[in-house]
Amino acid sequence: MSEHRATQYLINEWGRVDHKNLPPPMSSQQSDELAHLLIDDASDYFGSGVVSLCDAISSLEAKSWSWASVKLYYSVFYFARSYLATDGLLFTHLNGRSYWMRAMRGAVLKGFPSKRAISSESGKEKKKLSGTHGSVLYMLEHNFSHTALVDQEIDGVYPTQWMMDQREYFNYKKCGFSDPEPPAVLQKVCDLGVRKAVSAYLEDDYFSLDRDHALLAYPIKFFKETYAQVSGSRSFDVTFFDERKTMMRRLAKDSSGPLEKVMSYFY
Repeated sequence: MSEHRATQYLINEWGRVDHKNLPPPMSSQQSDELAHLLIDDASDYFGSGVVSLCDAISSLEAKSWSWASVKLYYSVFYFARSYLATDGLLFTHLNGRSYWMRAMRGAVLKGFPSKRAISSESGKEKKKLSGTHGSVLYMLEHNFSHTALVDQEIDGVYPTQWMMDQREYFNYKKCGFSDPEPPAVLQKVCDLGVRKAVSAYLEDDYFSLDRDHALLAYPIKFFKETYAQVSGSRSFDVTFFDERKTMMRRLAKDSSGPLEKVMSYFY
């Protein structure tokens, strides 16, 4: 049984999906029910993104820079899933294959291409598309290419791809962590201090595309964009229950106490 409500709904409706004989287009009732479940899933994805972001902030304050970098990428991944689901876009695995679709009357399951563009430049080499992460980023880049989240680049690639590149560097390519010394990509955050950096990035989106700030600034920008979208769709009472707020205050803090500019989003 899938813990993703929208996927479980499709399994209940269609049973085992044969990629050679896909289910018929969605009816109006099915699309309405799917859209409602996607909103519920979006709230959970957003909650995961916020916990990941706050945990990353805690790691930055502790000078655990490398793992913080990985957590910052994961916050972007969860925010992307939430952003897509709130807009009625579903990513799903059915019978061992990945599909996506929009919750609307007449919609059908769509497969993914073998490669995805990592830049708006038409001549730039594409990257092999594989796994949940590549698929979710493809959906965002494909469906929201003209939004503030994707329409500009960092080091010649989409910000989402740049974040994935940082995760892969610290996770797989770097031979040992430099901690407690900050890597170059987080030196500015170190120089500013976590509280001052977070405050600046919440107030000014300019930093989100500056490679010297983007590893923290872009997830914060994505958080704000997703917050605005999700908060317009449902109450946060379920996603941010009291125990989770307490945990967030424990994570998103420095020696002076909780970062109230972050917590102010959830009062």
